[in-house]
Amino acid sequence: MRYTPPRWLPGGHAQTLYPLLIKPEAPAFRRERWDTPDDDFIDLDWKGAAKADDRTPLLALFHGLEGNSDSHYARSLVRAAFGAGWTCVVVHFRGCSGEPNKLP
Repeated sequence: MRYTPPRWLPGGHAQTLYPLLIKPEAPAFRRERWDTPDDDFIDLDWKGAAKADDRTPLLALFHGLEGNSDSHYARSLVRAAFGAGWTCVVVHFRGCSGEPNKLP
């Protein structure tokens, strides 16, 4: 199937910048930190009940390079999934949660 861009948003540059202009408000996340065996940490940002029901769907979002839970796509996906009744978690790769990790 061939992609046809909307007439009001032609070109790759405009399509790349547009999501940044309509960036939704950030969800209220609850941060959880996992300590790693090498004495470092991984941060997770949760939206939803601390103890979800086994029947509640879970969206686990692994962001792109240098992304995080503040990325426009993470905000949009979490807001939509949470609005549909899902529990959501954004798993941050090392160094992407806003706090530098202890190790390289």
